[in-house]
Amino acid sequence: MNTRTLFRLLVILGLASGLLASVLDQMIQDPILTGLKSDVREAIDALPAWRTVTVGFAGLIAIASYLVASIGLLLLRGWARPLYVLAHALVLFGYLLGVPVVYGNFAFTFNELSMLTGGMVIAMMYLEPMASILCRK
Repeated sequence: MNTRTLFRLLVILGLASGLLASVLDQMIQDPILTGLKSDVREAIDALPAWRTVTVGFAGLIAIASYLVASIGLLLLRGWARPLYVLAHALVLFGYLLGVPVVYGNFAFTFNELSMLTGGMVIAMMYLEPMASILCRK
């Protein structure tokens, strides 16, 4: 398997595992998690409004930039590199300042897989040979 194919597979795996995490989080209804989620909603309501608005806005920007950057990386476009890093930085910003979140086991696993593959994609796109491929386009 050549480097371009591996790179594209990692980008697709990151997108697919993030999407799967979101779907599984909504589909699997565990009674314990349902109780925890209602408690967390009450805690979120007690937070300052600026915090939820800021994190929500950053989340929307992160999702949009992540999708656009992923498409750009699949097409091997150089402009997608900084956008992909920005999207991951916004996600980390959301984790640090974000509101409490309750995940099920499967959703958490696929969410972490998405973040891990994102780190692999970032490493690959700034190291050779992908760095020279992405700089040419």
